[in-house]
Amino acid sequence: MLRGDYTPIGLCLYVVRDCVEGIRISQVVRGALPFIALYVVSIVILCAFPELVTGR
Repeated sequence: MLRGDYTPIGLCLYVVRDCVEGIRISQVVRGALPFIALYVVSIVILCAFPELVTGR
């Protein structure tokens, strides 16, 4: 399940790199890291507490 979620993130990083001339992919990844970390933390929280998703 998680593998399918990461594909759009990688694709978006390359799209941003291609839209801005002269930027390296490492710069794009460095700028996106806080958002990727937040995404991973939210997935871990939802896996640890499934009641948040199911409402039970």
